[in-house]
Formats: sequence, C-alpha cells, structure tokens
Amino acid sequence: METIASSSATEFPVWLATPQTLARHYAEKANEPAQRHIDANRFAQAMSECNPRERILVFHLFDPYGWQITCAVTEDFNAAIAVVAMKRGPSR
Repeated sequence: METIASSSATEFPVWLATPQTLARHYAEKANEPAQRHIDANRFAQAMSECNPRERILVFHLFDPYGWQITCAVTEDFNAAIAVVAMKRGPSR
C-alpha cells in the first residue's frame, strides 16, 4: 500500500463499490468452504462499519504465488481501513 500511495502516477486501479457492497461480498467469501478464514470476516466487518457516504479506495494486488490482497484506504490515502489476503484458484 505504501508503494501505491507514494506512486507519482495520476491514475490508480480502483474497484468502485460501496462499503456495504464490499461487506456483503467478503462476508459471502468468508463462508465459502475453500476461502473460510477469519480475515475475510474482519474485512467484511470493517466495511460494514464505514459510513456509506464516505468514499473509500479499494485495491486488488496480486503476487506471483497465487495470493490476492485487497486493501481499503481512505480517499486521501491517510489511513488504512482494512486488508485481506486470499488464495486465488483451487486450494492446495
């Protein structure tokens, strides 16, 4: 997240969704047998506590080992709201 926030680029890949939509999405993901873990529940809880009128920025980062990291930060990049890492594809 520090790399993204300190980037000189003027455009960032952002998922446009309300915090409530994100809360629902990650609550569902947390309950899928292949994805079940407490971090997705915590991410969903953090999203459900956000003010729906506040704008948050959500980034999906992918590493070469098959993990997707989802980070939510305030619009001004001053505070991290939540982060979750989930294994992509079939579990090994």
